[in-house]
Amino acid sequence: MIDFFINPLSASGQFYSAERIEQSLLALVRCIDYLTPAVGAQNVRLCYDDGIELRGLGAWSGGFISDLNLVRNRDLVRRWFLHVKNRARRLVSEQYFVVVSTRALGPSVKVEGSVRGELTVSGAKWLSFDGTSLNEQLELDVTKVDDGVRGTVTNTCAVASLARMLPRYEQSPKHRREEYTAAGGELVSAMTLDDDTAQEVLLRAKRDGDDWFGFESGRYYRFKRTHVDAEI
Repeated sequence: MIDFFINPLSASGQFYSAERIEQSLLALVRCIDYLTPAVGAQNVRLCYDDGIELRGLGAWSGGFISDLNLVRNRDLVRRWFLHVKNRARRLVSEQYFVVVSTRALGPSVKVEGSVRGELTVSGAKWLSFDGTSLNEQLELDVTKVDDGVRGTVTNTCAVASLARMLPRYEQSPKHRREEYTAAGGELVSAMTLDDDTAQEVLLRAKRDGDDWFGFESGRYYRFKRTHVDAEI
C-alpha cells in the first residue's frame, strides 16, 4: 500500500482572494479524486494531518476552516470533507518541527512548521496546495530541527505529476476493439475499455510480478509493463 500525505505546511497564507483559494482547493481535490479508485482497492491510503486546520490559505486567514467557508462551490468543499474526514487515515503520531526546502530554489526559500512523523520519512509522497514556488516543486527536503535529520520526499499539486507516481495506462495500436491473432499465434482479446476507464481499472488492479490484473463489468484485464524504467 502506498501512502499519500496531505501537506499541512502548504497552507501558508499564500492567497489574496477567495477565488484563488477555490482554484487551489479544486486542484488538490482533483488529485484526491484521481486516487479514489486506488484508495477503494486499498492500493493507496490517503493520510490527513489535521495540523493543517491550525494554518490558513488566505493572507488574511482566520484559519483553514474559515478559508473553506469563503469558497462558493459548496459541492467542492463537501468533496474535500468527504475525502479527508471519511476516507483518509487521520495521523496521530508524534509531531516534529521541520524546515521544508529544496535545492532547486536555494536555502532562502523555505517553510517551517510541525508535521506528523510519517511525513518526514524519505520517499514519502506529499499532496500540496499550489500557490508558491516551493509547494509546486516535485521534490522537497524535510529537515527535523531537533536532530538535523533530513529526508527527501516527492511532492505534487497537480494530477499530471501525481499520475507519474502511480501505474499508468498507455494506449497502444495493439489494443484493438476486436479479438485478433498476434504474430506467433497468440490469441489477443479485444480491449473494450476507453482510456479513462482503463486507467481507473489499473489503479484498482492487483500486481503479480510485472503485470497488473483488474476486473471491470464481468471481465478480467491484464496490464503488462511496457517500459522497463517506468510504471507504464
